[in-house]
Amino acid sequence: ARIAALGATHIWLLPIHPIGVKNRKLSEASLGCPYAIRDYRTVNPEYGSLGDFKRLIEMAHEHNLRVLIDCVYNHTSPDSVLAKEHPDWFHRNDKGEIATRFSEWWDVVDLAYYIDGDQRNEPLWEYLLESLMYWIGLGVDGFRCDVASVVPIDFWMEARQAIRSKFPERSTLWLAESTGPSMIRSCRRMGIAMASETQLHQAFELCYQYNIFKVLHRCIKGLEETTTLLDVLRLEEASEQPECMKLRFVDNHDQPRIYDIARSTESANAWLSFMAFIRGAFLVHHGTESFEDRQSSLFDREPVVWNGYPNTELTMQLCALKKLPQIKKGSQMFLSASPAVCIVRVLDDASTVFGVFDVEGKSKGQQEVRGVPDGSYKNLIGEGDIEISGGFMSLENLKYSAAIFECSAANEPLVEMQSKFE
Repeated sequence: ARIAALGATHIWLLPIHPIGVKNRKLSEASLGCPYAIRDYRTVNPEYGSLGDFKRLIEMAHEHNLRVLIDCVYNHTSPDSVLAKEHPDWFHRNDKGEIATRFSEWWDVVDLAYYIDGDQRNEPLWEYLLESLMYWIGLGVDGFRCDVASVVPIDFWMEARQAIRSKFPERSTLWLAESTGPSMIRSCRRMGIAMASETQLHQAFELCYQYNIFKVLHRCIKGLEETTTLLDVLRLEEASEQPECMKLRFVDNHDQPRIYDIARSTESANAWLSFMAFIRGAFLVHHGTESFEDRQSSLFDREPVVWNGYPNTELTMQLCALKKLPQIKKGSQMFLSASPAVCIVRVLDDASTVFGVFDVEGKSKGQQEVRGVPDGSYKNLIGEGDIEISGGFMSLENLKYSAAIFECSAANEPLVEMQSKFE
């Protein structure tokens, strides 16, 4: 109920399956990595029973929440059911041993979708497709697909079509953990096929934003000019089909927390608001509601210290923001990067939302908001009104170092800032 009250529409659960023991990272006494899966068709008893999982889905649906589970189809644990019963379904190294192709992932072994290079491993494909059907049949609403780029795109396309055919009444969400440019290039140099985001969007509604993530983090830390990120975002938008959507986030279970790496809490709030405002879906990493600053551990139990959820207001307001038609469907223009980032989302000529983000967290000076008629505007995040006078607004006293407000129509043509790529 609390998550639904935030305004979330989906819950994404990290892998729910039993974790392998063999070759566990850290030590065999650790909980192990949940991405080293032992059995795709059962629930980890440390989390509860299958009945508990079904009740979770039922309760989520009662609160109009859809449930995504992690789909980890590049690899299993070395002691998985499949490794024991079907060792011929796995990649083998030069010694003839089932193995991973990635040296840093020594706690897993890779599945082999093709035999002798181009012959489909049909029994494996059938087993994996049946496993997806099983979870959809239990009420799961979608999948976040781990390192989706390294699994053949043909498999994902076939999986999506098979589920659509068997469950035509269901709307299944497909989220790809697409990889960043450096990993794609290095894997291709090693002879490992890696799908680009353009290819992944043939099967997935959403892809990760790892194409921009390193630049984003450098900006958050104050190591890169914000204009670089805005240029990369414009390049991204121009080079992709309009229907290709990104999952926007400032952190996730694999990355440091925004409230750890940002220059201040004020700067972190501004960046969080910025990511909710721009084009794409918005991920709220658990713990954001409590200013959690510890990076998630995949290997040990690490409860979030909730402290009464002190960041609930901002989280709720950003979730509500994503439901505005201008934010869901409107175009975006980057008007300035300093002293604050100014962006406008336009659905039509009479429906405009301005966003001003003091990402440096200084809360000083004036910000030009060209095109906004003088007057008072309700701030959609935080409290109070935004006063515009002579085309400027004050950056002081912004509760979350950001201002988002609706304007019926600009009073002059909006001019986008110059990009170094154009």
